[in-house]
Amino acid sequence: MLKLSTEKGRACLDSVTGVHPKTKNETRWSSTMKMLKRCDDLIPALSQMSTKNAVKCGVDKWMLVTVALQDEELTMLQVRDLFDHTIAKYPIMKKYLCTNAAIINNAPFERALVKLQSGRKLAPVEREASARLLAPAVEETSLSEEDSESEETFEQLALKRRRLARPADIYIDTGFVSPTSNICERLFSQSKLVLSDQRRALRPATLEMLVFLRANRDLW
Repeated sequence: MLKLSTEKGRACLDSVTGVHPKTKNETRWSSTMKMLKRCDDLIPALSQMSTKNAVKCGVDKWMLVTVALQDEELTMLQVRDLFDHTIAKYPIMKKYLCTNAAIINNAPFERALVKLQSGRKLAPVEREASARLLAPAVEETSLSEEDSESEETFEQLALKRRRLARPADIYIDTGFVSPTSNICERLFSQSKLVLSDQRRALRPATLEMLVFLRANRDLW
């Protein structure tokens, strides 16, 4: 299959069968979907197999999740909701989609983002991991003389001073944190299109400028 995926191999296969080889991409379910669809096209009798149909039904649902994860406006909270729903439906995926999966580089930080976006309280380890997301501290105004001369009792003034002196952790909006690497992957994919055979002599700085201009075309 790898030999058939080369340019010469694809041309030979196309001249004989009229189709191109479908290879599996480990990070995309779309490649698996294309391979299953190709099996139906080449061998129509496979569509009658119950085992194959059951596999395709599960892959269809995972494909919907994969497409949803490609949304650039997706937040960490929405991704966690998608993963939790997938785990509830397919418990075998818990090893790969849980909050402490081995593939996660910084699990406390990701859990902190989810909790911040859902308004929940952070654990100490999560608070430490998200320390850089703290908003700049704003000094609380102390009680003025007018407050002390008001009709409030001494006890009320003491309680009010305690409320003002209580530290409150305020975090910045974490919606800007991208939950997936789709933007980077698209950037690298576009760089392959920019660096064509006619542009092999481009300097790295010029190539970088062209790639970023292409990626941010909507801002022109």
